[in-house]
Amino acid sequence: MNATAGVSFAVDPETAQFAFPDLSSPVEFDAADLAGSTANSRTYVDGDERLVLERPFTNVLSASYERKDSGIVGTEPGDIRSTRVVLVLNPVSTTDTIDADIAYTGTPVIDGGTPGTTPDGEAVGEVTTLTVDASEDAVVGTLRIFEDSGSGPALVATLPVDADLTNAGTFSQGATTLVDNGSGFSGALIGFLAGPNREEAALVFSISHDDGRKYVGQLVMQDTTP
Repeated sequence: MNATAGVSFAVDPETAQFAFPDLSSPVEFDAADLAGSTANSRTYVDGDERLVLERPFTNVLSASYERKDSGIVGTEPGDIRSTRVVLVLNPVSTTDTIDADIAYTGTPVIDGGTPGTTPDGEAVGEVTTLTVDASEDAVVGTLRIFEDSGSGPALVATLPVDADLTNAGTFSQGATTLVDNGSGFSGALIGFLAGPNREEAALVFSISHDDGRKYVGQLVMQDTTP
């Protein structure tokens, strides 16, 4: 763990720690807090706090910490829900240049909406493919955000991705270009390629609207190049 953000996990005795810049100290969960597990994930719950560790494929670990705090929503007392995400990767080791396009596919995990109004779980994504454009040294594609209140997903924002890819395998896009002019949302994203031979890619993003709506999300993808 470093002094900014990180996650640690021990098997015996089982403990999981999560650190983030705005947390005064790491939060810790143990075996008694384990609420569920699969071959690729573990979920811990302790009161109003939840930590989900998930490895969707092989080379990226997603750690998502959620909690509720008492506060004022508008002018009324209520719960303030927050989510913090850390992505941990196996780095790229190949030094081969990217001389052909690479397609990466995954499904984003999204949270947000109208503060104090949108219930937890209504913000959703769709299966998404982003492509490394070898000729432009860029990651390109489209991110779409939906809300589903039970009657089917309604499109909220369509975000054109065109992020510069560095030699180190990182990519980013700022608020001047991650913009949906139709819906009025804008934001930023940052991501990286992962795995010894660039088998995976991952990113985090956030967008907001002048009316107060905000969304944050993460997307872990694997190489699906035909």
